[in-house]
This record gives sequence, structure tokens and C-alpha cells, in this order.
Amino acid sequence: MKKKKVLIGYDDFVALLDNGGYFVDKSLLIKELIDNPNQVTLITRPRRFGKTLNFSMLKYFWENPECRVANTLLHRDVSHLFSDLAISRAGDEYMNEQGQYPVIFFSFRGAKMNDWEDTSKMIISEIAREFKRHNYLLNEDTLSGQEKDDYTKMMYGKGDFSDYSQGILFLSEYLNRHFSKNVIVLIDEYDTPIQQGYLQGFFDNVLNFFRPFLVEGLKGNDYLKRAVITGIMKVAQESVFSSFNNPSVSTITDLDFADKFGFTEPEVIELLETFELGDHFEDVKNWYNGYIFGEVHDIYNPWSIIKYIHDKGKFLKPYWVNTSDNELVREILQMDKIKSKETLEKLIKGEEVRDILIQNIVYKNIKTEPRTESNREYGLGRPGLVVLPLTKIKITD
Repeated sequence: MKKKKVLIGYDDFVALLDNGGYFVDKSLLIKELIDNPNQVTLITRPRRFGKTLNFSMLKYFWENPECRVANTLLHRDVSHLFSDLAISRAGDEYMNEQGQYPVIFFSFRGAKMNDWEDTSKMIISEIAREFKRHNYLLNEDTLSGQEKDDYTKMMYGKGDFSDYSQGILFLSEYLNRHFSKNVIVLIDEYDTPIQQGYLQGFFDNVLNFFRPFLVEGLKGNDYLKRAVITGIMKVAQESVFSSFNNPSVSTITDLDFADKFGFTEPEVIELLETFELGDHFEDVKNWYNGYIFGEVHDIYNPWSIIKYIHDKGKFLKPYWVNTSDNELVREILQMDKIKSKETLEKLIKGEEVRDILIQNIVYKNIKTEPRTESNREYGLGRPGLVVLPLTKIKITD
């Protein structure tokens, strides 16, 4: 058997496996989602923890291959890629779901522009891309003549902005007509443009778009089977999710999906042994261990582990540096410089820092009411709680 490779920069499930990449099997995420009775699920995890790759896996598992007709390379049966994964041994009731649904997939991780004009263009471009991916709908009688005209405008970024805010609803209806099945919607990093809007001063603009986009698309949508959303944090009290009937939310403190994002310690050990670095484990543990999700201890940042193995174990260094935008954290640290300094000094010394985590973030209160209960998750109420590498954080309910 040809030895697998550690590949950097691959977040597409099929491309990773087609190119012989090593895949840490997270396929039981599919089972856990199928078993979850909630129609809309929001999963919040830090950046660089495999959210996009996992979502790509979900897309290829659930998606009817006809949805990929615009990509001739991937317009093929990829079911064999799951035959050796854990989901294949979970039972027929799960494998019978494979390739059965039209899938809508959006990723807003690139919507990090400095003004609303450029950000809105990026959002429109992402929605238009997904309309173009399903352009086979134009070749049939699924759509009326007027609907085809409107679809073509949406596909080429020429539609009205208000139409794009209804993009999920429109596309799910059309896909339902074509396949006679409800749609699965996957949205990766929904909160990236929202955070950027807060930092760059166009917060109201981005909220005014995402309210109808998410609420109309996911609440009371008769054509929706299931929606899964990822982000860094849950945005609360700005009517993004408050208009829902309480979607299922899984944060780093919840039991759901606790071992499905990030590498567990057994997975790290197997990776190191596969690439003949098993004797490096204690060093790797000292450098890169430290996350606790739910009741699962010893969660590792995948980016650090993959980079370390890619460098053949020659360098123990902070690979996570400059891999994410920490402007919000820097801004909050400036609010209470004395407290922040004291806390950072404790963390650098390896001392313990305790705080209470509240599950929501209210952006509009960060500056005006920084110590309110609703702004204390991720250290927003007390700058002392900053999750740094090599730091053990004790969480108290």
C-alpha cells in the first residue's frame, strides 16, 4: 500500500484523498449529526480546527452527484472514499443517507474586507458561485422562464442585493423541485463577516444582510431537511439567531461533537507513529496539548500537528502564530490594561486562570458594557481569560 502523505493547505475532502493525503477519520460526525433531532445545528470552534475539511466531508457524503455536474472532475461517484472510514461501520441506516440529497454549501471565511462595499461583493460572489454550481437547473423545465432569467442574474452577480439575502430560500426551493427531496444547507464561518463588520464599522450593514439570509433561509423553510453552521462564536441578541426557535448550539463546553474537531491524543499518537515520529510524542504533548472540549481532554490543534509532521519533526515552534485575526482580542485587552497584564503574566508563568464562560457574545456591548454576563465568553467580560497555547484553562460552570 502506498504510504499516505501529510499535505498542507488541503481543505477539500476529495482533493485530499485523491492526492494521497492522510485523513484523520472524523466521519462519525455524520452519524452524530444524523442522530441529532434538531433541524438547525450551530457548531462553534476555534480557527484551524478542521471545520472546513469536515464540512467538505459532509458535503460529499450527503450530496447527490448531480449537484457536482459543473465540476467535471468531481462529477463522479465518490462513495468509495467512505468505504474504509468509521461511518461505513456505523450501520446501514447511516450509509443509506449517502448521496441522497441536494446540498447548498457556503463558506464566508474570505469575507474579511475593510469596508462594506468590498465585503458585500465577496458575499455576493460566494452566493453566485453556489448558484453557478447548480446551473444544471437551467437546462430543465424545473424553473419558469422568469425564474431562469432571475437565476442567471444571480449566477453572474447581477441580481438585486435583496435577492441574495433570500439566496438560501430561492435555491433550496429550486433544488427541491428538481430532486423532489429537501435540501441540506452547510454554512462555514458564518460569523467572519459579522466580526469584520464590528471591527471595521459596518456592523449594521452586515447584520441587515444576514438576518433575512439565515432567518428566511433556515426558519420555516419548507424545503430544508437539515442545516449545519460553523463559526468561532455564537452571535447573540442581534437577531441573527434570536429569531430562530432555539437552534441546537454546540460550543467548546458542550458534550456534542466534542471529539469531532481538533485531534484527540490517540489520533496524534497514531499520526506520529505513522510518520515514524512516535518517540517525539512527549515533546509534542508539551508544546501543542491544552484544549478541553466538553469532557474530552487533550485536544490538539490540527494545524500545529500537521505542520510539525510536515517539517519531519525538526522544529518545535508556535505554528499557530499569525494564522488568525486577533484584532478583537487585542482590542479587548486594551480595555483593562492592568488586569490584562496581570493575567498574561500568570499565563506565561504557567499559572492557572479561572473564569466563568457564558455562551453568547453581544458585539454592541463589548465596549459599552464589557463586564456584562453576556460578554464573558472567550474573555470578553474579563480580559484575563485568553486561551493561549501551552495554557491549561480550568472551566467552572
